[in-house]
Amino acid sequence: MKLQEFTTRKLFSKISREKSMDSGLQIPDDITSNILKGLPAKSLMRFKSVCRLWYALICDPFFARRHHIHSHNRPDASYILFYALRRNSKAIALFPTNSDGILSTQLPLHKFQPNFVPCTSVVNGLICLCNASNLQLLYVLNVTTGETMLLPQGKHCREYSYNEILRPLFYLGFDPVTVKYKLLYFHRDAGAGIIRECHILTLGSMSWREIHCPNYGEIMRAVSFNGAIYWKHKAVMNGKRSLLYFDVGQEKFVVIETPPEIDSAGGTISLIQVGKDVGYLCIKNFCRSWTLWTLNIDDHQAWLKDEKCLQDPDLEGPFVDRLIGSTNTGEVMVKAIRFKLGFIWHDHVDAKEPPIYEFYDMRTGKSRRPTIDLPSLLKKDGNGDPVLGDVASCHHVENILPLRSLSG
Repeated sequence: MKLQEFTTRKLFSKISREKSMDSGLQIPDDITSNILKGLPAKSLMRFKSVCRLWYALICDPFFARRHHIHSHNRPDASYILFYALRRNSKAIALFPTNSDGILSTQLPLHKFQPNFVPCTSVVNGLICLCNASNLQLLYVLNVTTGETMLLPQGKHCREYSYNEILRPLFYLGFDPVTVKYKLLYFHRDAGAGIIRECHILTLGSMSWREIHCPNYGEIMRAVSFNGAIYWKHKAVMNGKRSLLYFDVGQEKFVVIETPPEIDSAGGTISLIQVGKDVGYLCIKNFCRSWTLWTLNIDDHQAWLKDEKCLQDPDLEGPFVDRLIGSTNTGEVMVKAIRFKLGFIWHDHVDAKEPPIYEFYDMRTGKSRRPTIDLPSLLKKDGNGDPVLGDVASCHHVENILPLRSLSG
């Protein structure tokens, strides 16, 4: 890593000197870098064609890391990523909006190929896509730049039915210490549904490795951040339900006891990211009562409980809150769907009463109601069927990391 950084800086300085001799104007390298790191990703992608100097700098993974860190302090560099879905819940595209749900033109809209579906969550701007009938075709996509990279084939990544691909056992994680992205794959027994093996791929390497994976039974949707992947799963430890997490850097699984009252809380329980922590959110519908248990991720032991009753005078009648995402700023996003007795609700965009999107700040209890823009070219797919938005990532920060640098 240090050799690559030295080589890149040496090349950058050489090109800079050549440009200075041609123009007669000498601008220090660090000043050029500091100016460019504050620009939007879309501008940087265009500026790569200005000269060899800027191309070398913008394609430098170390500059990309500085730009990503700096972008956390730029409000215009943060986005909400939505899936555009068919009625069968198959994702056909990924598109960005700002924090108010207004469609953004600063990031590209990604239309998925007909047979490809997202198979991981978005982690630091990267997401993995797999073929709906053959998991051996596996790609990683940089949401900010649109760059893709084919990943090596896995040992057990063979053909699956469409129903099985809706819950593929791939999980993407990032280790901030080694600055490495790693992809987990759980191989389960098709008949019993039990996980038999666990394989891991460090993005940029050429082969998968098998690692120790105790049989934890069925695992649920994951939350990946801060060097770990967390799951809510149905295994028990000492007679209690537990939280499973995977340390991406050390490549170890750890089981954590959950608060005992979670089992008797009732309502819909989801595992979410809340700010810089992870927690269980219990939503009791109709009365709109929420309970949040937050885990201290520094010691993975202490749980903090918080209860809120959401009062919204604009919502009359019983509503069902469907959790669709959370942000690292502490907001939770839900679809508030009107409940009708004896009626199975299908929240399509052409329904007479479409769902209401709401953001709730779990610290202050304040709410806001963004209007989600759906790209016009996605409002009708090839068959004329309407599509709708669902959250892929509530807080995406620009990341111009060149995928080819992962193999360096």
